[in-house]
Amino acid sequence: MNILHITNELDVGGITNYVLLLTASLKKRGHQVYIASSGGELLPRFIAAGVSYIPIPIRTKCEVSPKMMASLLKLLPVVRKNNIEIIH
Repeated sequence: MNILHITNELDVGGITNYVLLLTASLKKRGHQVYIASSGGELLPRFIAAGVSYIPIPIRTKCEVSPKMMASLLKLLPVVRKNNIEIIH
């Protein structure tokens, strides 16, 4: 299965640790896993786990930020090209 996880950042914290454990476990089970984010301190750990990284300008707390639209426009071709089945 092709799975895309989207998160604001990959810095140290609860959500990032959860996503790291989840993506690494899914990768070990044979799934193709992608992480779309603005990056952060833990990015090397995602890459070491075999997760494909897609940089997007999403570092914002506002759901109506122009960064959200820019991120969506960048992700649409990625979703199509990689036959993404689940977006989390």
